[in-house]
Amino acid sequence: MGSADRSEGPGVRGPIVADVCRALEESDLYGPAWRALRRKRPDLASELEGAARQEWISAEAYAALVDETLAISGGTDRLRALGRAWVKKELASGGRYATMRRSWLRTFGDGPGEVIQLAPHLWRASMRKNGRVVKGDAGRGFVRMVLEEAPAVRRSAAWQALLEGSLQGLLELSSPTVQVQLGPSAVDPELVEGIVLWPTR
Repeated sequence: MGSADRSEGPGVRGPIVADVCRALEESDLYGPAWRALRRKRPDLASELEGAARQEWISAEAYAALVDETLAISGGTDRLRALGRAWVKKELASGGRYATMRRSWLRTFGDGPGEVIQLAPHLWRASMRKNGRVVKGDAGRGFVRMVLEEAPAVRRSAAWQALLEGSLQGLLELSSPTVQVQLGPSAVDPELVEGIVLWPTR
């Protein structure tokens, strides 16, 4: 994909990418991952510089960075933990989405079944032309969320790990015992799905 196509195609908000880059840097992952990406795709590495000052970063560049991070970290556990911590920070008082969270909880409630419904709105606010999150099956103590039409996410195990951790962080704000599993759908490999489970009385 050329730079012109990337500038109009699927994207992630620049300030969000910058926040993730800072979180990676705090874990000593950003520098090695960025340098590895620069050797392979200098155009994508260059796009990531100054992300905080850009409205959008292409989904291709973001996915390439987190994929390099996965290769360096040796597994998905660190990325899950990073995603979890980052979202909890963003939704806490003073975070980027703190106001949205407070408004949502006042209106809809703070149980996992209510909080999970915030996910589509967070995704829409953070992404450009990068799929949509829809609610699937739901019942007592579980809900299934589906990410449609997001091939950049579907192809990236690293991005999925970050999302799984992020969803965990979002839901732990209402239930510390919630369990999240996210990955390619067993029903349709074109989709990414998240299964959320929590204990009920």
